[in-house]
Amino acid sequence: LEPLLIMSVVPIAFIGTCLSLFVVGEPITMLVLIGFAGLTGVVVNNSILLLETFNRVRKQHNLTYGETTIRGAENRLRPILLTSFSTFFGIMPLGYGIGGKEPFLQAMAFSFGWGLLFTSLITLIWIPSLFISAIKIKQIITGTEEAIPKIN
Repeated sequence: LEPLLIMSVVPIAFIGTCLSLFVVGEPITMLVLIGFAGLTGVVVNNSILLLETFNRVRKQHNLTYGETTIRGAENRLRPILLTSFSTFFGIMPLGYGIGGKEPFLQAMAFSFGWGLLFTSLITLIWIPSLFISAIKIKQIITGTEEAIPKIN
């Protein structure tokens, strides 16, 4: 079940890449696809770390799945945002030609940078939501119930 949750961010990354290219008016090229491959690795890693945090928090504190998801997402929010923003601001000068234009790599920088920003923000909502949904479906199938707290 967790591998499906982890890999579910790949289509979101592709949507983010396509949106970024549409906004800046760049076509899909081979270098864009290379940037997408790098982007996929980063967002899959974010998903793995998020789910690993959920599992670790659940084992350490013996919480319900809902409380685990809330606490795990709180723990990973800052690291995911910091790495995403620092990578974005590190690669965007290449995309916008600050310090010298490199048209050959410009589209790759746009696809990676804007795609990462879009996908990281969506992943912080998508993975916890899917995790809770998967647990709830599993509970319905197996007939076990565990309270999932409502977020105030």
